[in-house]
Parts: sequence; C-alpha cells; structure tokens
Amino acid sequence: RVAAPTPFAINLTQCAANTKATTYFEQGGNVDATSGYLKNAAVATPATNVQVQLLNGDNTPIALNGATGAQGSKQITTDATGAGTLNYIAQYVAKGGAAGAGAVSTSVVFTMQYQ
Repeated sequence: RVAAPTPFAINLTQCAANTKATTYFEQGGNVDATSGYLKNAAVATPATNVQVQLLNGDNTPIALNGATGAQGSKQITTDATGAGTLNYIAQYVAKGGAAGAGAVSTSVVFTMQYQ
C-alpha cells in the first residue's frame, strides 16, 4: 500500500548553538483531515486513490492532521555552529482503493518552531 519512499531534508543554518528545533506542518487545503496525509492535487491526469505520507527520517509517521506538538515530527538540537538537519521521507500511499496510474502533485506549508 506504500511506494516510492523519497528522502528530503530541511537544513537549518545561522541559528543559535544548541537550539531545539522542530517542524510544524500546517493543516492547509492539501491535508486530508481524516488520514493525516497529503491529498493529490495534480490537475492533469491525476493518479487515483493516491495520497502522500510524510515520515521522519527514522520512518516514524507524521500525523499532518495533528495539532502543534502532536504531529510526531522529531526535534533536533543545532550544533555549536547553529546548524542542524531535519530528515524526512515522503511516500505514496494507496487510500480508498487500489492506486491508479497518473500524476501526483502536492505541497504543504510548514513553520519552524524553536526553543
């Protein structure tokens, strides 16, 4: 039911040393409020029954429909130079039946939270 896991990262620079940081993914129009996955927003020949799931780099799921602090997005601490990397994975998920061929396009707005 899942396919094509694709890693991506958010790189932080010029933060204060030892700053705790996490990502909050905003619950905009592309977030399915029930599944917590991203909806397929492709216009031309969209794949059917396909959503996109976000996971932390260690493969733990992120619930995009969760409130601040309840999504499961991992926290990092920046190094002595103020740099850090938040690692993620995006993967296709069949939702609502067998996945059908076609285009997949989606997006999500995020906010960096610092302590």
